[in-house]
Amino acid sequence: MNVICIQLPSGVEIIGRQVEQKSLLVESETAQDTGTITLEKIRVIGLQEVPGGKLAVSFFPWAVGNSDAAITFHEGRIVTSYVPEKTIEDGYMSQTSPIVTSAGPAIKI
Repeated sequence: MNVICIQLPSGVEIIGRQVEQKSLLVESETAQDTGTITLEKIRVIGLQEVPGGKLAVSFFPWAVGNSDAAITFHEGRIVTSYVPEKTIEDGYMSQTSPIVTSAGPAIKI
C-alpha cells in the first residue's frame, strides 16, 4: 500500500494510503483520462506553531465524520500528486498506524 500526497484545486494538500487507482480512457474527439484514485486514512498536511515560535508539519483528519474512510478522487480534479519525503511519511504513519514508531506526529521543519 503506497502513501501519496495530493494537492487539490483549493490548494489543500492531503496525504493518504492509496488503495486503488483506475484509469478509464474515454473515446471521443479528444481522448480524456477520467481515472480515479482511492485513498484511505486521509489527513490534511498543515503547519502548526510549536513552542519557541517554530513551525512543525501536522496532520489533521480530512473527513471529520470518518477519518479512516476510503474516498475516491477523480484524477481530473487533482492538481498534482507526489511521493512524500520519508520524514513526512513516517509522521503520517505514526498517526494512522496502531504500530508505535520512533517518529512523533509533528515534524519540525
